[in-house]
Amino acid sequence: PKGLQMRECVLPGTVIAGNGGNAWTETGEIFKKGDRYFMTFSGNHVVSDSYRTNWAVSRDPVSGYRMGEVPLLTNTEGRLVGTGCGLLFTGPDLVTDYIVYHNLVNPKVGPIRRLNFDRVAFAGDRLIAYGPTDFAQQVPWLPDFASNSGEVQPFDRSLEWTDGWARASEDALLLTSAGTKDRYAAEWNVNPESSRVTIYFAYRDEDNHGSVSLSPDGTATLSWVQGGIRGEEATCLLSPYQADSPHAVRVVQETDQIHVYLDSMRKFSLPLPLSLGGGRLGVRFSNGGLVGFTAFTNHRDGADGAYYKPVSGEIPADSFARDSYRISGKTESDLPKKDIVWTTGPDLERCVSLDKGDYVRYRINTGDVGSHAMTIRYQASREVRIALADAQSKVLMRVTLPPTRGQYEDFVCQDVPLSKGFQTVAFVVVAENLTLRGLSFTPSSVIPAPIEPVGLGEGGFTVMDGKWLPIGASLAGYDSVSQANLVFGDRTWADYTMRGTIRINSRSGKAGFLVRVRNIATNNNDLQIFAHNDQGYYAYLDADGYVGLDKHQYNSMNLVEKRMPIGIGQDYTWEVRVRGNTITAMLDGKVAFVWTDTSYPHATGKVGLHNESCEAVYSR
Repeated sequence: PKGLQMRECVLPGTVIAGNGGNAWTETGEIFKKGDRYFMTFSGNHVVSDSYRTNWAVSRDPVSGYRMGEVPLLTNTEGRLVGTGCGLLFTGPDLVTDYIVYHNLVNPKVGPIRRLNFDRVAFAGDRLIAYGPTDFAQQVPWLPDFASNSGEVQPFDRSLEWTDGWARASEDALLLTSAGTKDRYAAEWNVNPESSRVTIYFAYRDEDNHGSVSLSPDGTATLSWVQGGIRGEEATCLLSPYQADSPHAVRVVQETDQIHVYLDSMRKFSLPLPLSLGGGRLGVRFSNGGLVGFTAFTNHRDGADGAYYKPVSGEIPADSFARDSYRISGKTESDLPKKDIVWTTGPDLERCVSLDKGDYVRYRINTGDVGSHAMTIRYQASREVRIALADAQSKVLMRVTLPPTRGQYEDFVCQDVPLSKGFQTVAFVVVAENLTLRGLSFTPSSVIPAPIEPVGLGEGGFTVMDGKWLPIGASLAGYDSVSQANLVFGDRTWADYTMRGTIRINSRSGKAGFLVRVRNIATNNNDLQIFAHNDQGYYAYLDADGYVGLDKHQYNSMNLVEKRMPIGIGQDYTWEVRVRGNTITAMLDGKVAFVWTDTSYPHATGKVGLHNESCEAVYSR
């Protein structure tokens, strides 16, 4: 057999063959970014609203993958649900990465799906999607030069173009009418028609240029000429290679390295001759051939900072706007962007250290006007006072961040007012110093009055899974095998208190409240659903004599568990308060536990009742 052969690849998390409701079931792709291999894959079932996309990373293409902390794309409410089958592609500017995925429109027919795409970013070992989005986004950037732009004659001689292709005569050198800077990404689309094709880059003249030649026998040769002297060559065999078919050649020239790709596969990565620099692009066919789309984009240091990032995703610390900042007491005029010293984060991402008076600005795009929850990911040795300001320097929020424990932690701020649409916000250190890893925003609302169990149907709980019966003013949940779920409220709910009475009538099992729960994988379309099929927290009573708190991320991780006397058939008042990223539980008016989640906390979400393998009765 030809091509890439793969052996066993142990996927992260729970992988179940078939269409299990909470399983990762389909692998989208594996691709290499730098020296890392990334995998995207989908979970659940294509006809479920909770069909979603996640990612994993490894240093080996076959094994050792570590799954992302949160799904890359997931949403179960509104007009954009079932966000699965995510695959990456490069945008029209040749450097920006996007993810294309589908959303579910009608699960009963087809199923009918629609195509979507959003921008992605790489932060060290992490893949971040700026989505899913269902509101207007910034238009994708175009290359600095393109042969089909219609603005200038792309090559130094006139060609006749048909359906995006032009014929080049035998041994004729075609050069672009514009040249690149020292660092750039360039692409040529060619059909050699069985002749030898030579791709030129950094071309200044016949005595100074770089080139990649593709021979009909499948040999690729990378070389350069400087001052009329040909440098050392590198060769590789292309297998398979069809010399009579279209191909895409891509060259990425960095500060000290050059990378060459053929049809998206990297063929060369070599140290760059110091004096090669930039220049024009060119192409030459030994016996004539077809040339198509040819383009380049010069390197844009900190380009992600110029992009208005939708608030539905995480914002890496290094994606701040490069046209206005103050770092280490120096503004952009005194500290050029190329001289910024970065701090390496736990996932090898670039973090930024900020002192008193320093600030960085982020361009964001909000789909909703009003209050938002902001999660700050940071490290600090002592209390730090920070502020968030708008483009007119109006302070939107002030808060004091607690010291972290020698590591990066998360802190959730509620009630941050943001306007709708494209805007710029400044993250300002008012006192002391910190190292910023990233920010995230989500629409939020604070509920002042305690929430208590209510009835089923309109204005009450919605049955998601299991069996539920109204018994007078109470609700009874039954599930002897897996789970029973009810949810109530709005996904934007942030700070609130859930309070009620719980009675467990089984000798084993758990019963309690879901808080900040969202994106539940429901048992629709007769799908098999497994436990912990949501994102949120579960504060529970255990019939074995415990109280505890689990964190759900389409799995379950216990955060705290304490021994307390829980009797069968007895009523207990159970109260759960969520404030910021701290959860406090009270049993019969006494504090049972207090837990602050400092690692990817859930900032907003609904409330719910949740049984695991037991029968329980809930009342006000």
